[in-house]
Amino acid sequence: MSNVQLFTGYWRIPWREYFTERHKEYIGKDLGSLVTVINKPSAIEEKCATYSICNSYNAYLLKILNKLFHFIGKDYYANKKIYNLILRKTRPNIVLFEYGTNCSLFGYECYALGIPFVVHFHGHDVTKAYNDEKYRKSIIDICKKSKTVIANSKCTQSRLIEIGIPESLIKLKYMGVFIPEKPDKLPDCKKLKIIHIANYFKIKGPLETLKAFEFSQRLGLDAELIMIGTGPLLSECRNFVAEKKLCNVYFLGSLENNEVLCKLKDCHILTQHSIRTMDNSIEGFGLSLVEAMAMNRAVVASDHGPFREIIIDNVTGLLFPEGDWNAQGRALMRLANDRNCLKQLSLKGYHRAKEMFSTHRESNVLRNILGLRK
Repeated sequence: MSNVQLFTGYWRIPWREYFTERHKEYIGKDLGSLVTVINKPSAIEEKCATYSICNSYNAYLLKILNKLFHFIGKDYYANKKIYNLILRKTRPNIVLFEYGTNCSLFGYECYALGIPFVVHFHGHDVTKAYNDEKYRKSIIDICKKSKTVIANSKCTQSRLIEIGIPESLIKLKYMGVFIPEKPDKLPDCKKLKIIHIANYFKIKGPLETLKAFEFSQRLGLDAELIMIGTGPLLSECRNFVAEKKLCNVYFLGSLENNEVLCKLKDCHILTQHSIRTMDNSIEGFGLSLVEAMAMNRAVVASDHGPFREIIIDNVTGLLFPEGDWNAQGRALMRLANDRNCLKQLSLKGYHRAKEMFSTHRESNVLRNILGLRK
């Protein structure tokens, strides 16, 4: 049996990203240990050895040590030495690093001990390389020492090549979601229900979506807009709704994943207006779009980053130009006025999700990359 170590920044906290937890499920009995940076997972709950770098030592003393080492040019030296001890104790056959940012700090400890490792990039860890020269040099160097680099989309793959990662090292692995055997029925109600599932950051375009909804209401749209998430732009979005006196907009805050999926099931359309930000950030993937397609729900999204890999325009969903909320509003209006088109897009989106983005497919790809039996 293999002894895989999964390394991630955090585990089972409210704003976590569930796809990293699914990787644990794919690795299954081959998982020997789970290592986090900030919060220690429960060994009983996870059914494997668990470690946390910041909880393995007195946190206050660790902070002082790292500050002292920083002055002599050895950033996070104390953290790295703790991880070195964890590696010596667990002796994994291979380590899967979630995020290039984690690997840039801790991958060298694996290399020093001759332990193979894989780096999984998700999005912001690529963007950082465009804006931080020290990080870019580090990530290029450590990736060249890795067994494999995983990109979560062709868009991420292209950006990795652009910053200097050898193409021969990169493997593509799309995120997977649960796909029902049969497509769910669309809600049987006259009023169109639209949902936006994303935290309130500029890249997610929540304000643009509200502008699109306001524009479509002026065109006569009879619909509800449900907004799920939290973040720094939430107050600005609430103020926009109040200022424009928008009706039928509901802010539900941050919800657990199962609650989010229940809300999604009650809607006809998922919409997202992601945009490239000033620091060159773009989405790495579009998991909420795939979840909507898997539920047989239509998707209306900006032509942004990897979204064209997920959505075939006018076949499995509708794409509109990034930054054009009028076009987004018209797309929503189109589906409100043509329920047959909405049904066709939903059904074809479901079949594309089933073919391309299932958990079974993702599991097989990941296990193959890690050298595990299927």
